[in-house]
Amino acid sequence: MFQAGGQLLRDIALGGGYYREDSIKENNVSSLLSASYRFSDAVMGYVSWSRGYKAGGINFDVVGPFTAPTFEPERATSLELGMKTRFWDERALLDLAVYQTDVDNYQALTYSPPTSLFAPPLRDNLINVGKVRLRGIELDSAWQLTPRLTGRLGLAWSDARYRSFPNAPCPPASGQWTCDLSGERLYNAPEWNLSSGLDHTHPLPYGLEAYSGIDYSFRTGYSGTLEGGEGSYQPSYGLTNLRLGLRSQDRAWEVEGWVRNVFDRQYITAVYSLLGSGDYGVMTGSERTVGTTVRLRY
Repeated sequence: MFQAGGQLLRDIALGGGYYREDSIKENNVSSLLSASYRFSDAVMGYVSWSRGYKAGGINFDVVGPFTAPTFEPERATSLELGMKTRFWDERALLDLAVYQTDVDNYQALTYSPPTSLFAPPLRDNLINVGKVRLRGIELDSAWQLTPRLTGRLGLAWSDARYRSFPNAPCPPASGQWTCDLSGERLYNAPEWNLSSGLDHTHPLPYGLEAYSGIDYSFRTGYSGTLEGGEGSYQPSYGLTNLRLGLRSQDRAWEVEGWVRNVFDRQYITAVYSLLGSGDYGVMTGSERTVGTTVRLRY
């Protein structure tokens, strides 16, 4: 009786019997091909093709019929076209890149739905998404606006989607076992990202230099988990950081005061499924923080 009850409990906990490998052996050859051409002293174009690899592995947590005990290796094929330019009497730099990456067996962290009302709660495991495509455009620039003032501006557009994911997990408490996410946007992949900043320096007597800077970054909204549940969505947000410092002109030492997240913006850095509750937990970003940093170089 004790043995029968023990087996029943094990079946409930593990979703029935299964074989779990204790070792995996794989072989792979990665490659990179690139070529560049200099149109002039100020303009260079390039193209690159690469084939990457991430090894498969073993899920050590409890798995049920919706998650395999092991997951397959991930392989990515990337193509990038770009141009690097200098202009405005060498005071401005602008880089532009267009890329596409196709990933087979994309590895993603998710949860396994419970096998029954009496089974353990949701479990986090790694699974393979059939196919994922990432493509976009990135622009980076730097500007010497005056001898003492420099600016930075970067802008990126990304279209990251599940190309084939017919047996995806569903959001918690959705009432469904599997969902078809083929064609939907990938998680943790905002469509737009912007980064910018200004840096200013001012010479002082006695070999000293004052400096200041402001940085601003912005990203559009995105889903924080694989299945794209409503509670995992992070709306668009922007962050502003300030700094003011004093240093020796040879940079041997410096003292810097800074403020991060100046406007105390609330945002999320990570989202995860709460085991058994049918909801999400989050890790929040840092609130407004004020501090001082001292650096010494020798």
